[in-house]
Amino acid sequence: MPQKHAYLSFSGAKLDLHCPGNRREQKKQPRSSSDASAKGTGMHALAEACLKRGHNTTQYIGWWCGDSDKGGDFLLKAKPSGADSGLRAFKIEADGAQNVQLYVDHVRKCVADLPGAELLIEEPVQLSENSWGTPDAQIRQPFGVLRVPDYKNGFTYVEESSPQVKLYLLASMGLDNPYGFTKLIGDIVQPNAGAGESIRSIMYPPEELVAWYKSVYAPAARACMEPNAPCIPGPWCKDGWCNARRSCGALAAYNNDTAQGMFTAVEPAAVSLPDAKDMPPEMRAKVLERFGLIKSWYTEIYDHEYSLAMRGNNTWGKLVKGRGSRGWADESVATAQLNTLLHGEIYDKKLKTPAKAEAALKAQGMKAKNAKAAVADLVETKPGSPTLVSLDAPGTSVAVVDGMFGAIA
Repeated sequence: MPQKHAYLSFSGAKLDLHCPGNRREQKKQPRSSSDASAKGTGMHALAEACLKRGHNTTQYIGWWCGDSDKGGDFLLKAKPSGADSGLRAFKIEADGAQNVQLYVDHVRKCVADLPGAELLIEEPVQLSENSWGTPDAQIRQPFGVLRVPDYKNGFTYVEESSPQVKLYLLASMGLDNPYGFTKLIGDIVQPNAGAGESIRSIMYPPEELVAWYKSVYAPAARACMEPNAPCIPGPWCKDGWCNARRSCGALAAYNNDTAQGMFTAVEPAAVSLPDAKDMPPEMRAKVLERFGLIKSWYTEIYDHEYSLAMRGNNTWGKLVKGRGSRGWADESVATAQLNTLLHGEIYDKKLKTPAKAEAALKAQGMKAKNAKAAVADLVETKPGSPTLVSLDAPGTSVAVVDGMFGAIA
């Protein structure tokens, strides 16, 4: 990692997935930092000190923290003097210390819950020559769980499924998973979040993130490295905090077109997709090459709208009752009953599902209606998760109930 800051830093991955030219344009801008980001950097220095020294944050109330114009952070007992040019210092107050303590306690609990786990604090991880980052913490249990808790001091809500979290997990694991991790968990600890839980977690099987990297992120990263990579404006220009947005000609044109469209009633044109057999091979190839990116983008949009709907904030669609799933109310009772009904012939010596049990009974000559009745008392139907559909789709909206979603233990 020869540079202080990676060209493809993990914190900017959200922009990289949408605008290949953003890195080139941002590199032209002078390094800048707001008071909010400087304070966030200082709060990270406080968290690092507590985790490495075994302290609680109350011990540092009245101390000073912040960042420098060179990108470093600091934690000092006395306020920096005027001679310390380039330092932006913030006094640690009780509320800030309490926020960081929430993160410190969460990390400590996660370590305690994973026997034999190693805790790494502010250790850089790398995916390629141009792509690396520094997770706040890595909790590594070889041949078990890898957990990466990330502290966010800001007020802008950060999704636990963000590309940054995915890349932290991937780089901490290693694409070939040399330590044999079986489960990857990413945490966002954000006490100042305006909505949702202060601690939000997401779990991935390792192979799922590796597939996402190969089909979605890696092609986008390669596109960002092209000298003439285009700037593609959109909502991500603001959400991704692009440092070049004030000087970007593509964004200015996009904003102008958006403003013009606000005052013009335009009937949307019908989209007609060509039949696959009528498409030339090179066109089919382009669709296939871009399918992963399009699918990931759709999934990201759907997941975001779904999370808003679960909090009662969605305006596009509605939540309707999901499809339920049948299972055995009591497996031991069901096993005994099926053993009698099927004359001791349990499929693969394992408990059959209700559907397979009914099929086996029908194969023995029982009528479908009787087969279903024979296992009815043994079955319970579990409600499915709500499904997000458009407002005009059939189905009655379901009420959002507190506690429908929560952190992963």
